[in-house]
Amino acid sequence: MPGSRAWVHRVVRADPNHVVIAWNKRDRAEFDLYRVDLNTGASTMIAENPGDVVDWLTDWEGRPRARIRHAGPGERKLEVVRGGDWVAVQRHDLEEFNVRMLGVTPDDRGLWLLSSVRRDRLALVRLDTATGEESVVYEDRQLDLDGVTLSERTRSPLAAFTNPGRPAVHFFDRALGADLEPLRRDTPTGLSIMSVDDDERLVTVRMFMEKGDEHWLVDRRTGERRLLGRHQMLAFADSLATTEPIELAARDGVPLHGYLTRPPGFTGPGPMVLVVHGGHWARDSWHYDRVVQFLANRGYAVLQVNYRGSSGYGRAFRELAVGEYAGKMHDDLIDTVRWAVAAGVADARRVAIYGGSYGGYAALVGMTFTPDVFACGVAVVGISNLVTLYEKVPPYWKLTWVPLFHKYVGDPSRAEDRRRLEEKSPLFKADQVQRPLLLIHGARDTRVNVRESEQMVAALRQAGKDVRYVVFPDEGHRRDYGNWRNALRHYGEVEDFLAGCLGGLRS
Repeated sequence: MPGSRAWVHRVVRADPNHVVIAWNKRDRAEFDLYRVDLNTGASTMIAENPGDVVDWLTDWEGRPRARIRHAGPGERKLEVVRGGDWVAVQRHDLEEFNVRMLGVTPDDRGLWLLSSVRRDRLALVRLDTATGEESVVYEDRQLDLDGVTLSERTRSPLAAFTNPGRPAVHFFDRALGADLEPLRRDTPTGLSIMSVDDDERLVTVRMFMEKGDEHWLVDRRTGERRLLGRHQMLAFADSLATTEPIELAARDGVPLHGYLTRPPGFTGPGPMVLVVHGGHWARDSWHYDRVVQFLANRGYAVLQVNYRGSSGYGRAFRELAVGEYAGKMHDDLIDTVRWAVAAGVADARRVAIYGGSYGGYAALVGMTFTPDVFACGVAVVGISNLVTLYEKVPPYWKLTWVPLFHKYVGDPSRAEDRRRLEEKSPLFKADQVQRPLLLIHGARDTRVNVRESEQMVAALRQAGKDVRYVVFPDEGHRRDYGNWRNALRHYGEVEDFLAGCLGGLRS
């Protein structure tokens, strides 16, 4: 079905010939559930979206058991199957959009959830499907839980994961933790469980660092550990950069966390690139990042920060971003640059800003709202006008991201909001740009329409500014590329552009 989207919703171990998928082939704005025959490709609908379901949960046999519905501008409700009917057992406000349904409990009377309902942070809870009451099973005192691995044998939690700086894991199954401990190294590493066999004897594990990752097969009975594969960049680990967690305070006292990557032998102050993550409902974390390592390899220190609004630090931190596009969210970026300058890492005259999606918007804001801070900017699939962005969002965003956009950014259908959105849009400040800009976009981007870069480039050229524009006809919304030719072109453009304004290395 060209133009539709689908993903695997559940692999049913008891039925290896079928999988359950979520698919919007019937209506591009809604995802239904289908059982797909892997031998014939035939699909059968098992749950039809009434028009407002934003998430489904199937049980271990692949049967629909719970769903989350959009009940209004600021409300959602969690429903479960009871007596053949869908019954609401819990109501969420808009900010509790990140509730994740994980599975059905062993007694079949509850659900495992990652939930922030009536609390600041995502915690692992058990929801009683008869009463709607939650009981907390595990939470972190400072952070959201990133994820939880459930056992398909016992249907109970095996491990919970957080990201305080470098990744951390809490094992509910202590024996499993002990069995995987020998995989850890003397240097910092992260761990994630990729798969477990039916009797939980064999486990595949990903061990990762900022320089690459390894996949292992562990036999828990014999203790045998077999290396399945290594990231290709680990062969060059000695030449790659080290990434360190950092902490600082914004100008208004809000604590910020991020990462600093310095090339081997780097002595500051020197050239630095501020890399801004997309989202904004996302975060930077400690892992191998090809963009970061590429920039460090060319001689630049790389700075990342989880500005207010980023995920992982609880609801209160996230809501600090309401109304703060091109405001305090951007102040956090500037404050992080000032921290790096004060620490002797960055040369204030040689700092670039680089980002994709929201990060591309932040790069354009940096070059227009604070044009004296950055020596140059790179905006990848960036947003230039918040109003025209909204007008081109995909139809399946209507129940998920559109309500959040209204809350955090504004509703362009309201005259006052529209005015504010335009005031926060770099397009209307193109004449303020003082330094060179590189814009890169995929013509097939369905999230941030290519028009966002086209209109920005036109305004910059009309104002006589130094801008280079690269468009990939066959790419969509991505910072990295599956087409290696496009990847080479992208990084070659970035390399030459930054070398020209920061004085870094060329290959």
